[in-house]
Amino acid sequence: MKFFASSIALLAITCFVSPCLSDDTIPGWALSSIDDVKKAADGGNADAQTYMGQCCFHGRRVVKDLSAAVFWFRKAAEQGDAKAQRNLGSCYGKGQGVEKDLAEAVKWIRKAAEQGDATAQCDLGICYFLGEGVTENAAEAVKWYRKAAGQEYAAGQFNLACCYTDGKGVEKDLAEAAKWYRKAAEQGVARAQYNLGMFHEYGYGVAQDYEEAVKWYRKAAEQGNARAENSLGSCYARGQGVARDLVEAYKWLSLAATQGDQTARQGLAEIERKMTPDQIAEAQRLPASLSLISPVEEPPGQNESGLELTLETFESVVEVSEDIAFAICFHNNSTNNLLLNGGALLGNGTQIWSSLEAELKSESGQRIPMTLGLGGPMSGQIYFLGVPLRAGSSYKLPVRVYDHLFGSGARLKPGKYEIRCVYRGRQSPYRDSTQMPACWEGKVQSNILRVKVLRPNLLFRLWDFLR
Repeated sequence: MKFFASSIALLAITCFVSPCLSDDTIPGWALSSIDDVKKAADGGNADAQTYMGQCCFHGRRVVKDLSAAVFWFRKAAEQGDAKAQRNLGSCYGKGQGVEKDLAEAVKWIRKAAEQGDATAQCDLGICYFLGEGVTENAAEAVKWYRKAAGQEYAAGQFNLACCYTDGKGVEKDLAEAAKWYRKAAEQGVARAQYNLGMFHEYGYGVAQDYEEAVKWYRKAAEQGNARAENSLGSCYARGQGVARDLVEAYKWLSLAATQGDQTARQGLAEIERKMTPDQIAEAQRLPASLSLISPVEEPPGQNESGLELTLETFESVVEVSEDIAFAICFHNNSTNNLLLNGGALLGNGTQIWSSLEAELKSESGQRIPMTLGLGGPMSGQIYFLGVPLRAGSSYKLPVRVYDHLFGSGARLKPGKYEIRCVYRGRQSPYRDSTQMPACWEGKVQSNILRVKVLRPNLLFRLWDFLR
C-alpha cells in the first residue's frame, strides 16, 4: 500500500496556494462602481474590504497591488470575515504582499477554519500533516480533513481517504478509504478516481469488480492522469473488465507513455509483438488529443488605461479529439468607457490594422506559426466587430483552435506548448469618414494558456498531402 502514500504528498503541496476568492463570491459589490466599493471599505464594511482585497490582488478594476490586497484583507480579517482571514493566511504562506511567515499564515487560516471555511479547514489539515507553521501532527490533520470533507470539499475528502489508506493519524481502514475516495471521485478528482479504480481492481476495501475498476480508470484517464491511462490500457490488453482490444490498449498506453510512464512504455513494447501490422497502423491513426491544461498563474500585462486581456478555459481540463476551445476576455478596469477597434484575430503572421494576435511557442521558447479558423488562404482570421466596453464591464470572444491546422510547416510533436494573445489598440483608418468615436490605443498581453499535445494526429499527414 505504499504506492498510495504519494497521493497525499501530491495534494499537500497546495497548502498555501488557495486562490483568493473571485469577484462572484460577493456579487453585490461586483455590480457596484469601484468608487462605491472603496467608500464602503473605508467606512468599515467587511465585505467591501474583502472585495477590495480581491480587486487589488488580481488587478481587477484597480492597479494590481499585493501590499494593498494584504491591507484590505487584514482590515476585513480583523472584523472576523472568514474569507479575508483565509486569504490573508494564504498571502503570509506564499509571501505575497507581505514577508513570508508560516506561523502567521497558520494563525489566520485557523481563524477561518474555526468559522467553518472548508478550504481553510483542509489547508490547516495540510499544515499539520506537513508540519508547516505548526508541529507535525497527523491526527490533528485528520481532524481538519474530516471537517472539510464533511462539507463536501473534494480535497478534504481525498486527503482523508489517503490517511485511511496509509493509517496516518487514524487507524488504517480500507473500506473507509474507499468511501472517501468515492466521494472525491464523484466530484471529478482524477487521483481519487484512479485510486478508486485500483481499489476495485484489487478488492481493497470493496468487492473486487473489474468493470467498476475500468469505469473509474476511464474517468481519470480522460482527465489525462498517466497512471490511469496505463491501467486502462492494461485492462484492454488483458480483456479485464472490458472486451480485449489491443488497438484501444495501444491508444491508452501511448498516451501514458508520452507523459513519461515507464510501465506504459514497457507495455507498449509487449503488446506490439502481439499486434498485426494493420492493428498497429489503426492504433496510430486514432485521433490526436490536446490537453488544455490551465491558464498559467501569471498576471496579464497591465497598462495605465485599465484594459485587461485574459485567456479563459471553459473547463479546468479539456480533452478533445481535434480542437480546443477557450475565450479571450477583454475587461475594462478603468472608470472610463473604452472602444475597441474591430478587425480580425490573427495567428502568427502579417499584421493588419486590427490588433489581436495569437502567439504559439514550444516549451523551449521557440515561436511556432499558428493558424486559427478553417485554414486555406484566409486561415488565421476570426472576425470581430468594434466593441464598446463600459467601465467595469467585460467582453468575451470565443475561439476554437484546430490541432490539425497548427502551423504552416512542421506539425506539432507531442509535448507542451503555450498560447498567448496580444492586443494592439489603434484608430480605425475609416474613422474620419464614418465619424466613429476614438478607439482605445495601446498594447496589452494576456496570460499564457498551456497546451499539451499527447500524440500526433493522422489529419496532420492528410493536410500535408492535400497541400
